[in-house]
Amino acid sequence: MGVKEDIEAKQNQGTQAETAASNKAKLDAIRKRNADLEKRQADAKRSLKTKKIMYDSYITQLSTGKSKGKTLSKFRLQQIKEAADNLNKEISDLNKLIARKPEDEILDTSGKSYQGKIKSTTTGPTGTVALQATKTAEQTAKDEADIAAGKVKGKMPKTPTGNGTLTPSGNAIPGSFDPALARAGEEKDRPGSPNIPPKSQRDLESLLRQTEFWYDLPDYIFKTVPKLGELLVKAVNEGWDDDKFLSQAKLTTWWQQNSAPIRTRIIARAKFNELQAGGQDASKTEYAMDTATIKRSVQARARQLGSNLDENAINQIVARIYDGFLENDTVAIDSFIAPYIGKVTSIVGTGTGIQPTGYSGQALQNYQALQAVAKANGLGIKDILPRLSVLPGQNLDDVVLQKLATGELDINRLAQDARMIAAQGSPDYVKNLLQQGYDLEQIYAPYKNVMAQLLELNPDEIELNDNTLRSAIGQDREMNVYDFKKALRKDSRWQYTENAREEVANSVLGVLRDFGFQG
Repeated sequence: MGVKEDIEAKQNQGTQAETAASNKAKLDAIRKRNADLEKRQADAKRSLKTKKIMYDSYITQLSTGKSKGKTLSKFRLQQIKEAADNLNKEISDLNKLIARKPEDEILDTSGKSYQGKIKSTTTGPTGTVALQATKTAEQTAKDEADIAAGKVKGKMPKTPTGNGTLTPSGNAIPGSFDPALARAGEEKDRPGSPNIPPKSQRDLESLLRQTEFWYDLPDYIFKTVPKLGELLVKAVNEGWDDDKFLSQAKLTTWWQQNSAPIRTRIIARAKFNELQAGGQDASKTEYAMDTATIKRSVQARARQLGSNLDENAINQIVARIYDGFLENDTVAIDSFIAPYIGKVTSIVGTGTGIQPTGYSGQALQNYQALQAVAKANGLGIKDILPRLSVLPGQNLDDVVLQKLATGELDINRLAQDARMIAAQGSPDYVKNLLQQGYDLEQIYAPYKNVMAQLLELNPDEIELNDNTLRSAIGQDREMNVYDFKKALRKDSRWQYTENAREEVANSVLGVLRDFGFQG
């Protein structure tokens, strides 16, 4: 061999003894990693059992479309599908961890693993030279320790000049290199590493990041209801099953104050708000579709009642209906809409720049009915409206119509009250008829028709408070038609009629005939 080859061989032999301490550290690091792996695999096996039970439950729900006998909505099934996908990935990762084999206690000197002797080659001027260690790395480390303790006489070879130890392949190993620290850096973010808290130390945020569902409840409900969040942390850390968690959840105030349908809606609304806050499309969620249906119903009912709702009012009403599960409660819905009943601007212009206002829908029908019953009894609408308390900015007409819409007032009762007002000061005969539900218009109709014919008036122009008309029925008697006509001829309006002129002309003609002036 040449000088260069002899020097390299000598360096390699010295390196084996000098790196014994480093080899021992590497072996210790391998053993430590294997011990950590064994512990993590034991934890993974325990966790895998629980996750498989939860996964099987999800698959059953997805295959049957039901949970505990109740049919699940499409939105709920989609949530369960996403949770099952995430859980399946977690189970797969746990299986990979469990199947992982421990590291062999070997050292790598030339890019290849070996166990026992260190062997390498180098090339010199005369060909390839085999370099072979006569001791294992473990034995070398032991011998070095004995020498350091004085048990064996010997001397460590000098370290070759350079920044670090040379491997048999000629690559430099920095003196600051720590294989245990390097390996720890690789495992920093792996499950079970010191950077991830053990199960007993996990908090709510870490649990909610792990999966979207816990105990068949979505993650956001645990943020919405703090007591449930506290319960979840305790349940997961102590390994509760579904039945135990449910039994404890039922003891919370939130659970007891809200029935099952209400709880479902609270959860659906929370999910909708969460998606919107994240800038995601929430239009196909259960909450969005349900409230859209309710909104259309509210708008249609508002038109029927004559309410003037703006967008903000509609949304507030929809929220109250949804939260109270009231979409089938027409009385409740009407009570939410009725306060907005009032006059609205007409869609028909007058050409003068002034838009007329008036009622619409059922409110208009009720208003017209009140006007009619007031007129039928010789009264104005203001005369028959009940004296209700009115807030600033309101008017009595609106308040009465609002209460008619909610059923707080009965239009038939108002009509009868109008008749009782009309009965004041009337003869007993008229009072009795009014109490039976007749209007003054009906009672005096026969006399009104005679009066209109004789005085040549439009019947609608004759007021029920007309003195001549009201004289037809007195306290003691009711006039017959003949007597009433005689009374009408004494009315000052009669002299201006054609009937009066004709009657006068006939009387004059009769007198002339009596005196022989007419043939």
